[in-house]
Amino acid sequence: MDSLSIGKNGESLQNVLESLRYTGYAVVEGLLEPSLIRATREAMYRAEEEILGHVGEERLRRAGERGVLRLMMKYEQHFFKFLEIPEMLAIIENTVSETAILHLQNGFILPSASQEETPAVFQHPFTRISIVSSMANSRLSI
Repeated sequence: MDSLSIGKNGESLQNVLESLRYTGYAVVEGLLEPSLIRATREAMYRAEEEILGHVGEERLRRAGERGVLRLMMKYEQHFFKFLEIPEMLAIIENTVSETAILHLQNGFILPSASQEETPAVFQHPFTRISIVSSMANSRLSI
């Protein structure tokens, strides 16, 4: 196994994999460059506009999907860049396989809403393992 250093603290790939194995998640700080985070935030808003135009706000609201960005790569090529992050690929290759297939990549832009209007998907814990990039604080949670 590689001795790849990951994130601003230089955490080893082995430590990240152990965290995933024993706790089910790992937080790697400082992996994403601020410029990538800024570009991603802008791309998410562009993708949201495209999705709204394609699906329609009313349909998204009825489905409880307002603020959920699905198929982002369809609307914004920027999201392919996340498949080029060597540290991310190393984790995937060591936990899934070298020939893993990306099943989904979702984004979330939560609109201001009352508790009653908040999409149900955000009112309970997620039940599946997701790779989520937290734009606000440059963390990669797995």
